[in-house]
Amino acid sequence: MAESIPRKEAPPTPPKGEEQARTLEKGEEQQARTREKDEQQARTLEKGEEQARTSERGEKQARASEKSKKQARIPEKGKERIRKEKLVIKRNALREKEEKRQERLMERAVKGKRGRPSKGVLVLAEEVTPLIHVQVSEGGRKYETRTSPKMALRKAWQRPNPEELRAIIPGVVLSLSVQEGDVVEVNQELMVYETMKMHNVIRAPFSGTVMQICVKQGDKLPKGALMMVIRCLTISNSETFAPEDECLPFTT
Repeated sequence: MAESIPRKEAPPTPPKGEEQARTLEKGEEQQARTREKDEQQARTLEKGEEQARTSERGEKQARASEKSKKQARIPEKGKERIRKEKLVIKRNALREKEEKRQERLMERAVKGKRGRPSKGVLVLAEEVTPLIHVQVSEGGRKYETRTSPKMALRKAWQRPNPEELRAIIPGVVLSLSVQEGDVVEVNQELMVYETMKMHNVIRAPFSGTVMQICVKQGDKLPKGALMMVIRCLTISNSETFAPEDECLPFTT
């Protein structure tokens, strides 16, 4: 006897209203997800735009700061250029001043202070500043050089006359202790000479006769001024001076 196979019962079909409700719910969920995606994309776009605006603002600020730095460097460059120009002008002025000074020295050396030719000075500049030879040591190297015009104006050194008493420093004559024709001994007081608020007693450097007194009380004397002439007793009636060991030079 054959067995009977049971038939599968079909699931109960939901009513049409419920199916439509589920379909609507699915559609609403899809729309919600779509709106959410759209909102997320919009937020992403807004964020990107904000970042772009921020970066653009930063670039503008960087450009503005660079421009301001350049504008700040322009005055500095101008000041530096002006400073260099001033230095060049000052250097040129100093060079011209030195050249004029050298020219004046040459003119004074050639013509003298009052426009007349100086004694013993030739007109040629080569003669005014002659060549000289300098040897450092015996058997050493020799050098050739030219003196400056200022050296040509220097007075030639002369041996001092021991009979002339001269002021070695500026001062004032306070008093005189001798007269012309007096015979004085060594270390005898001749005058009182005030220098730098100090009273200096001028004494005779040797025995002799007062031949000439060139100053009087109250005179203000410059350095090197002739004050008195004393003839040394060891000098004969001739015009020759006494030896240096007998008539010493004047000292205060």
